Amino acid sequence: MAALLTLIAGGPVFAQGDGTTLQEKPGVALIKPQPWSRESDATVTEFKAFFDRTAAGGGAAGYYEFYTVKGQKRQVEAGKVVKLVIYPDADKIADLKDAQTRKNVDATLVEIDEILRKFPATKTYIQPYLTKLKAMLARYDGGEVKVAGEWMSKDVHSAKQAQDLKTLLIADIIRAQPPGSFDMINDPRYQALQTMAEGNPSVQKLLTEVEDKQASTTRIQKRKDVVEKLKNATLTRAKAQTLIDELKTQKADEDAVAKMVVNKWDKALVTEKEVQEESPELAAQMEQEMASVQPETVPVLSESLDTKLSPFSQKVAIFFATQPPVQIAADLKQARALELVYKDLKILQPLIPAKQYLEAKGSLDELSRQAELIGPETAKVVGALQKLASAKVDEFSRMRSDAQLLADSGQKEKALAKYEEAFAVVADPGVAEQIKLLKGEAPAPSPSQN
Repeated sequence: MAALLTLIAGGPVFAQGDGTTLQEKPGVALIKPQPWSRESDATVTEFKAFFDRTAAGGGAAGYYEFYTVKGQKRQVEAGKVVKLVIYPDADKIADLKDAQTRKNVDATLVEIDEILRKFPATKTYIQPYLTKLKAMLARYDGGEVKVAGEWMSKDVHSAKQAQDLKTLLIADIIRAQPPGSFDMINDPRYQALQTMAEGNPSVQKLLTEVEDKQASTTRIQKRKDVVEKLKNATLTRAKAQTLIDELKTQKADEDAVAKMVVNKWDKALVTEKEVQEESPELAAQMEQEMASVQPETVPVLSESLDTKLSPFSQKVAIFFATQPPVQIAADLKQARALELVYKDLKILQPLIPAKQYLEAKGSLDELSRQAELIGPETAKVVGALQKLASAKVDEFSRMRSDAQLLADSGQKEKALAKYEEAFAVVADPGVAEQIKLLKGEAPAPSPSQN
């Protein structure tokens, strides 16, 4: 702060001018009649600007050129100048907002007091400035600060400072990549905000907003990491549940993806509980009914079991259609088997009587693996049907091949008889078409048709 500048004969306290630049700084100079005169003989000259034309490095060499308040220009040898005092203008002090700035002003006052004690004649000139300087300190001590030339209460200034710190910190928190990587704890702005918040509820609120934002962005990355880990299908159920619990602690509701993952897991648990409570009873009842099924006969479930399995099967089908967590789905094998066996038995009921063994075999191959999860009686019935369908398909395939060879060799009658035998085993639409062709009941296929 350049509130007070003095030049003492023998050496400057402030930086010298370049000798060619007018320094428009008003003040007073104590000037002796001759360089060898006593200091007590010095008189006061007030100026509004001056040139410092002293030789570089020596206050006693060269001269000063003063412009007095009356518009006169006066040149004075440097050796005659006892002291040069620039007025400590309080209006020129733009900022007085902290203890260090106040300490600087106090130092100025001490220097002024020393000048007034040693050179009482300067008091008339300096006192008005001194009064304004002390008035400025009184305002500061009374709870005000001066910022960029404007006075305001310390509370208002602190609030503005705190708001500015909060804005800067949140901007850095948002910019940090990956989210949450901003080192807030060691940031001096955050530490300053912590200090300001002590005993100040309004600043504490701003501090909390910053901390909440940091915590929020940190949770973004943590949620992302957990969701990524949950994609690993080899995770055990216990590990997956631990990750879900961790995701919940990171406020999954803040993130659409994390919320969906948690909701899917929780809903799957609810469905699992319901299904697991129903599966054993349904499997036992199905086993009981399967025990009385005649060999190579498609079972028709009782109305009682059908009424229970219909909504159960629909619930399980919907559950698996939603692609549930594999860790939970893996524990519902019996429920899944009940759903598939029930559905495929409905499909098989018209196929077997209609001798559509080709379509039936596709269902039975998958069904045989599922039936074992229900029980031995169900596996026995399905196994017998699978064996029947396989035998019929094999027999049909041989007859169809023989019929094709006969037709290719021109033995139309024998080919027709063999196709009819094959059709009697498996009611295949393709074979039916060949029979019609051989009987002349259908047009021959065009060369472009297979």
